[in-house]
Amino acid sequence: MQSKAGWRVVLAILVLLAGTEFLWRGPVRFAQHRDFNDFISPYIQTGAWLQGTDPYSPANLVRLWPAGAQRPDFLATDLADGSLVYKRGIPTAYPLTCFVLLAPISILPWYIADALWLLVSLLAYSATVLSLLSMTDLRRSPQSMYAFLAIALALAPFQTGLATGSIVIVAVGLTAGAIWAARLEQNTLAGVLMALTIALKPQIGLPFLFYYVVRRKWRLSVVAIALVTFLSAVAMIRLRVGGAPWMQSYLYNNKVLFAPGSLGDFTELNPLHFGLINLQVPVYAILGNRNIANMVAVLVALTMGLVWLFLVTRAGSKRDELLELSALAT
Repeated sequence: MQSKAGWRVVLAILVLLAGTEFLWRGPVRFAQHRDFNDFISPYIQTGAWLQGTDPYSPANLVRLWPAGAQRPDFLATDLADGSLVYKRGIPTAYPLTCFVLLAPISILPWYIADALWLLVSLLAYSATVLSLLSMTDLRRSPQSMYAFLAIALALAPFQTGLATGSIVIVAVGLTAGAIWAARLEQNTLAGVLMALTIALKPQIGLPFLFYYVVRRKWRLSVVAIALVTFLSAVAMIRLRVGGAPWMQSYLYNNKVLFAPGSLGDFTELNPLHFGLINLQVPVYAILGNRNIANMVAVLVALTMGLVWLFLVTRAGSKRDELLELSALAT
């Protein structure tokens, strides 16, 4: 009995320490860098979309820079030499549907929208943690629950995502909520949440939607596809009415973001390539060839994807849904 009480004290201390680190490396760092973070570009681009102008134009990004945020010196120089996307990764290549969802926040002044986005991100993080807890048996054991909370608070990707105002944090929270709703057979709600995920970050939402299609969750899938289609139509009609030639800018931004030396480059030409987690990074470090690294990454992803699909379709009544989803998440 004393041993259990001792472990609870130790775990409670770990939760307290992890929570302190979480607050310092997440919300506090966010507050210290409010003039320039990952959210400011989508915020400005949403404002451009609302005006019916090209949201992927560097010129529009600089022109619409919020008055409440300090203008970095590089904006004018990088715009002048055409390197803003290449060097800074802005304007971002988020889909048009992202701007539809961000519109209610984008109409607010920057200093209010920025603080509100932190609140939304914290709620999304909380939803992620609570959803995962509710879908497991960890709640039955106080020790396991404390350990899980300590690990969740100490995860550096969450802390960094909150510190930078990354949209990924919200997308992950929506995905966790969709999975939770689907397990409760709340398929309409799950479909809506999945659609919101896809609208914000298709790279995260689409693989999970594919899973539910494979699992023949038709209501969830139809609701998600229908809502994404509607949001896409709204986004494109607004720019069509405004006469903004956005497609060329969008394709150009995507191309530049993966050019040699850009922020998406996985070679030593990108000084920040160590922060990337795609398979090309270690493969290139071993083989030293960009084309081979891309080819190996594609072959490995395709092979593992086919193996996953085979196991999922063969599982039948013995399937472990969380195991299947966790394998997909990796």
